Amino acid sequence: MKEDLKTLAEKIEKFRANTQTEEATKAFFIAPFLKLLGYDVTSPEDVVPEYMADFGDSCNKVDYALLDKAGQVAVLVECKHLSEKLLNHIAQLKKYYAACPYVKFAVLTNGCDYMFFSDTEQSHVMDNTPFLSFSISAITDADIACLQKFDKSKFNVAELASIAEKAKYDGQIKALIARQLSKPDDDFTRYIISTLGAGQKTTANIDRFRPIIKKALNDFINEEIQRRVTPKPTLEDIIEQDLHTDEEATLDKVKELLSGLIPESDIKCKRNKTYLGILYQGKTNKWLCRLYFWNDGNPAKAPKIGLYHKGATNDNEIVPYTTMGDFSEQLLSRAKMLLQK
Repeated sequence: MKEDLKTLAEKIEKFRANTQTEEATKAFFIAPFLKLLGYDVTSPEDVVPEYMADFGDSCNKVDYALLDKAGQVAVLVECKHLSEKLLNHIAQLKKYYAACPYVKFAVLTNGCDYMFFSDTEQSHVMDNTPFLSFSISAITDADIACLQKFDKSKFNVAELASIAEKAKYDGQIKALIARQLSKPDDDFTRYIISTLGAGQKTTANIDRFRPIIKKALNDFINEEIQRRVTPKPTLEDIIEQDLHTDEEATLDKVKELLSGLIPESDIKCKRNKTYLGILYQGKTNKWLCRLYFWNDGNPAKAPKIGLYHKGATNDNEIVPYTTMGDFSEQLLSRAKMLLQK
């Protein structure tokens, strides 16, 4: 659906200047959009055009009534010309909605912008605020996820009613947070002062704390964003950050000695209680050598390096890093053995 909506957005921009009437808007842009949701405006099984939506004393007609799988009217769709501002027509759709108490959802659109309404505040009375609104040219993944629930094959009134209610509160909460980030109101500032035990809730103290709270809130948001976009260190990163200086220097020397055989990225390390294992591809059964420099966090009296010898470990005293070259042949032999497996 995402790619189809992108294509539709491009079509709208391309033919915007050529779309002179409401009927053209419906045919060029709204009908293809409804088709993406499984409603063919040319099929009597999917759509009723010019659906009567009045109390019997007028001839009010909504542009489309979408039918569910049982053939019942499920959604009213009121269409406007591409240049129309939707806010100017909410009252009109609200009248149509009131005349159809069996309908739970209504859509107002100009072909590019869409508003989805329900009756979350009072039964059979359409809300003044949409629970879902978007522009085709700037639709988000979250919008698409909600929109897909309106697909005819998935349409479920109870599920959509729940989504509408949650979306309404979600929007209100976000708006409230946005206001506090911009200018913390008196009630919120009093709450913070009271919670912190930061003095009397006088006008002077509220005015003193308001900029402090604003800065703290915005700093917190920025820090959270930074924390979330910063890549988490891998296990290997954590281990290598935790190396002692002598271990790190020796590990670098091992990588240097084996650079002609093994890529540096394939040489990992893993800590054991009594030694640091230097491993090929991070696998414990493919160890290159073992550094006995620290024992359970305490420095070893006589640092040793463990090298592979006939299936066992042959321990040798070593001056970390400095005498590593003395064991280059054994290390290279072990690396070649692992590469042949």
